[in-house]
Amino acid sequence: MEEAIAGATLALASAIIGGIVVLLVQAWMKGHSNLTRLRFEIYMKLLMVRELQFWSVTWEVNDDDVDSRILQRKHDYTFQIADLLRRADRLSEMEEIIRTLFSVTYGSEKERQSRLDELIRQLGEKVNPRYNRSMNRVMAENQEIAKLDSREYMRRLFKLRGF
Repeated sequence: MEEAIAGATLALASAIIGGIVVLLVQAWMKGHSNLTRLRFEIYMKLLMVRELQFWSVTWEVNDDDVDSRILQRKHDYTFQIADLLRRADRLSEMEEIIRTLFSVTYGSEKERQSRLDELIRQLGEKVNPRYNRSMNRVMAENQEIAKLDSREYMRRLFKLRGF
């Protein structure tokens, strides 16, 4: 009789422990998938900020007036990213993203652009490595064209973007 009680107790304890383990794994998976989703959303919005940052660099280099509509869009995406970061406390790149988007310590917008490019590369390797490598190749090709003939680059860019 004692053996039956001990066996039943052991079975009950095993079931309880097994249930707890399942709950912990499910909670971890949910948290992990939530962080993965937030990382992807942040990455996509950083891509938009990079696109808009290009204009900040261009205006700075050419000493032109800043288009307030572009700056407003950049501001909007920047704060959307900040909102996402508040929910992604475990994102390892959080501090660097915040610094890159909000710090006034950069000597130029070109410096900020370089750091932004590096952050996007790092996140891209985690989010979508094949896309990231393909996009980096295209960006490198575009930069080569820009170095060779900036007017031709701008003409092509305006045509591509529909400006």
